[in-house]
Amino acid sequence: MSFGQDVDDLRKWISEVWRDAPMSAEWQSEYPDWPDLWKSSVQFALSRPVASWSSDQLEDLLFALARDSEDELISEGISEDPEALLALSVAAIRQGESDAKWQLAARLGEMRSHRDRAIKLLLQFVEDPDEYVRRRALLALSALRAPQAEELAERAWQSGLEYQRIAALSVLAEIGSARLPAYVAEARADGRVYVLGAADKAVRGRVD
Repeated sequence: MSFGQDVDDLRKWISEVWRDAPMSAEWQSEYPDWPDLWKSSVQFALSRPVASWSSDQLEDLLFALARDSEDELISEGISEDPEALLALSVAAIRQGESDAKWQLAARLGEMRSHRDRAIKLLLQFVEDPDEYVRRRALLALSALRAPQAEELAERAWQSGLEYQRIAALSVLAEIGSARLPAYVAEARADGRVYVLGAADKAVRGRVD
């Protein structure tokens, strides 16, 4: 079967079998024909120039990617072609679901060959309305040693959100920020269990 038909089959399965179920990665992973869709999605993305993708094909690829958020095999395969990954990330910023965006942000953080372009896209992902997308983008910026990572980590901390603070501590530790001790002290005052755990891990990372 073709990539387009495989995506249509997934959509049909969702509408017929799970039409009354809340959207979740857990039940979507039960789709029986994932191996076919994994293969055809990656083959499609890697076998033709990005410029030849139609808007419908882009939409199908983003749809399949978002449904694959438990296994992340589509994003893994597509990341073998930097141009495909970059093009899909641009499309996701415009029209993608959160479960597509965070996977792409994470893959961009592994991109060394097109670092500047990856950072530029991640700076858009880090402004996303979805907290998890912002968090994964921040961590990816840290992995690429983006010059904006420290400032964005501090902003994440100032949000007061628990998982944003956890990510901020991780980033500050990873980039070796001189400001980490101050935020570790603030984490002690914060007092939430997972924030405290992140602070301890950040300190150990600096020591190690």
